[in-house]
Amino acid sequence: MFLSATIQNEITECLGIKLENHLIEQITVSPFFPIIMDTTQGISKVDQLSIVVRNAVITRLENGLPIDIGKKEVFLGFYAANKQGATELANQVTALFIDKNIDLKNV
Repeated sequence: MFLSATIQNEITECLGIKLENHLIEQITVSPFFPIIMDTTQGISKVDQLSIVVRNAVITRLENGLPIDIGKKEVFLGFYAANKQGATELANQVTALFIDKNIDLKNV
């Protein structure tokens, strides 16, 4: 009742940024992660690149010893695919990961 549409949008955007940062932090601490990507054409006839990262989640004791390893999939989003070639898509994913400060040495 007391929140305007602008304030609601700002709150939603802030929560989205916080969630994305949390998920990216989980990806960066993972010892390895594969990248799953696919392209599809949307209703607007624009090719969309979807990117999913599957990362290992390690549960540790207080002394640092691992006790369980699980997996988690994180959908990073849809992005306009500039071109369909493997090199161009790989360059686009690499640029996205650099922008999000995700180290590609664990891929």
